Amino acid sequence: MNNQYYSILTDIGKAQLTNAILQDTKLKLTTIKVGDGGQDSGAEVFPTEQTRHLTRERWHGKINHLYQDEKNPLWVVIEAEIPATEGGWCITEFGLFDEQNNLISVGKYPKTYKPKLEEGSGSSLYLKVIIEVANAKHIELKIDPSVTLASREYVDKQQEENLHLFKKMIPRIALTQNQALHYPSKIVINNEKEKKQNFSKSVVGLNVPSEVTPSLFQSIDSAPENRSEQEITVLKEIEKDIQEQFPDFAILKDNHYKSSFNIIKLNWDKLEIHRNRWLAFMTSAQSDYGHIAVPQNLYSTVGAFVKVLSGDISHMHWANGWKHQKWCFCTTHLKPVNRFGSYTHTHPLRLSTKGQVLLALPAVVTGFIDHPSDWFPVASLESIFN
Repeated sequence: MNNQYYSILTDIGKAQLTNAILQDTKLKLTTIKVGDGGQDSGAEVFPTEQTRHLTRERWHGKINHLYQDEKNPLWVVIEAEIPATEGGWCITEFGLFDEQNNLISVGKYPKTYKPKLEEGSGSSLYLKVIIEVANAKHIELKIDPSVTLASREYVDKQQEENLHLFKKMIPRIALTQNQALHYPSKIVINNEKEKKQNFSKSVVGLNVPSEVTPSLFQSIDSAPENRSEQEITVLKEIEKDIQEQFPDFAILKDNHYKSSFNIIKLNWDKLEIHRNRWLAFMTSAQSDYGHIAVPQNLYSTVGAFVKVLSGDISHMHWANGWKHQKWCFCTTHLKPVNRFGSYTHTHPLRLSTKGQVLLALPAVVTGFIDHPSDWFPVASLESIFN
């Protein structure tokens, strides 16, 4: 055995596992035992496949967690906890037992002293051992309903999964204005320069620096019977590209939408390195009260449908994950920063002297959103503050 500390299947364990594989059943482990190798100070042991019991058992208890390792499918990880009330001895060996008290796996454990309460330093001891088997799916834990312990790693993982689920369950409310990028339909246009100026001013809530010129790329009507061939072509392109990220995404080009929306082209041909490198961001729904930025004291998602036609921008905020010549559903999850009065302007930065970006449905939305089908439409705070 090359490893200084190791675990092996006993010949009984091998036979039991082989039988479980052939009969497509489960080998049920129930108990873990630890020992000191026969000496109070802890003696080194060298278990073999013929081992039937520990040299000297010091404690045994129920296994409280058993699972297949995520990175190595041949590893079975077993976890248990020795309570604070037990101790006063060393651990140098361990064994895993099935329902019939057969020793299935035995191992050599790093010498560890387990103190007891009377010594003034009593604490529970977390055990985590790994056994390597040919087919991990045929080993399972025989549950004892009275055992409620769980490892810190397992608890942390479960808490993180539950927290992520909670973040996704937070009501989806847009903290920014005008996700659909609407603008008044009646605009007086005398020349191209005035057209650009009017368009920039007329898209409510769209903030761009003077070096960036926004223009209307395509309007998408809410009613399918009113959509032109060009609109259908754009919707097909968006769906096809984003299906590379999310194969189940359907833009439902033949369905009614809650509202129409516009796709904006952002163009720039100038970049001043030391100022105004930002590209665009949407104004907070509280803008009438002087709050242009969005608060950063809650879980939220910054996102948009984005296609970079040329140039480069930073992978941040609503542009996180963009690709050249491909539509992408780009998102960034924001967490509370625990700082009084905190806020953020959710814009990417321009990294090239020239560039063109298509932008649709930008917003900052409460909660965590991971799928484009959930992005539009969302309820808005605009009606509350405006």
